[in-house]
Amino acid sequence: MSRLDIKNPSRAQTVVDNLYRDVERRIAASPPGLCPVDMSLSFLQLCHAQSCGKCVPCRIGLGQLSKLIATVLDGTADMGTLAIIEKTARTVVNTADCAIGRDAARLVLDGLEGFPIHVEVDYAKGLPSFELVGLPDTAVKESKERVRAAIVNSGKRFVSARIVVNLAPADVKKEGASLDLAVALGYLAASEQAVFPPLDDFIFLGELSLDGGVRKVQGILPMLISAVKAGYRKFVIPQGNRAEACYIREAEVYAVSSLSEAVEFLTGVSPLAAVEKRS
Repeated sequence: MSRLDIKNPSRAQTVVDNLYRDVERRIAASPPGLCPVDMSLSFLQLCHAQSCGKCVPCRIGLGQLSKLIATVLDGTADMGTLAIIEKTARTVVNTADCAIGRDAARLVLDGLEGFPIHVEVDYAKGLPSFELVGLPDTAVKESKERVRAAIVNSGKRFVSARIVVNLAPADVKKEGASLDLAVALGYLAASEQAVFPPLDDFIFLGELSLDGGVRKVQGILPMLISAVKAGYRKFVIPQGNRAEACYIREAEVYAVSSLSEAVEFLTGVSPLAAVEKRS
């Protein structure tokens, strides 16, 4: 005759189960625009707490990754730190005994391997339209209205025409409002309202306000680090992100507060000093 054995969960396990449910709800309710570095650090710390601690890659490696990513957040990291983060993460991926450690380290590697988005603007006669293609999310699609208002309120003309903005590569989803500045500059060049020198070596990041201002964007530091790693050296960013950019020693960064300021700088009308580096 078998006996039914009922075990009640301990108070500690009950607390942990409730925490897991809270974490699930917070993830489901996450707003757009969160800093990916912050999220990576939180995920790492959660995985570190979940691991059994028996293998060195999980016990030591995840803890070291958390400390290194914290230096990225506090602005003391450099390209050398990035190289150590990548090396440590690859070591954990290749040597961890459990999926928890491998998944956590793989997430870090995914965050390091960014890719440039090329903004192409075609301006032609035809039925008035403004199309954004290249898998834009809702925030990117809404940039049409921000760009339109920002251009008009910056003293330029938004002429009705057939406008197509392509965000390449087309097979990768684009998220957030950080492409606003690049789209607006591309429109001004395509509509011949501004003549820029070749800008292939520049990266433009910034959300536009309706009055033509350039707003701070979240997660700009990993974008800069990833772009520098890919070989880019010149950046135009929002004035609100100036403090973060001053730690990227390998980059030539220019901070602007408005679309007009960016146009005047790029056309040579008004010189702009690069962000001063901090040691």
